[in-house]
Amino acid sequence: MTDARLPGRWLHDPAMESLTDRLWRVHTGALMWSNDHGTDGLIPRRTLRLLHPDGATPLDGQGLVSAGLWASEGDGFRVLGWALTQSLAADVEHQRERNRLKNQTLRERERQKRTAAPERSPGMPAAPGHVTGHVVGQDRTGQDRQGQDRHLRRR
Repeated sequence: MTDARLPGRWLHDPAMESLTDRLWRVHTGALMWSNDHGTDGLIPRRTLRLLHPDGATPLDGQGLVSAGLWASEGDGFRVLGWALTQSLAADVEHQRERNRLKNQTLRERERQKRTAAPERSPGMPAAPGHVTGHVVGQDRTGQDRQGQDRHLRRR
């Protein structure tokens, strides 16, 4: 899973302040969509409809081009300055592979620990301090102990 980032400086960026609410929503939707699909800011024209609840249009894309945030590219648009605020798809994929290998190594170590564990005899704790539920000795459940209720007597 990837996350789109919205830099704090955008709160005071004239290009962002001049956007309508609709164009702001289309732009941020494009960041999320592109991050999720690993397109590094490329927004196909057919994808525009997904970027706003009412469906964005090529006119919205042109509005973002006019604002200096997007450029027309082929049969779609490209978010300008992608690498300045967002992760590149290759970097995200590289990190996913590193995480996959790390998790695979950890799972393998855990599997080796489980298979290398010595056999236990019944009643022997699994580890020091481990309570197994088996108590060796006399079971006193429900029996009064002599002298235990002294503090309850009246003085």
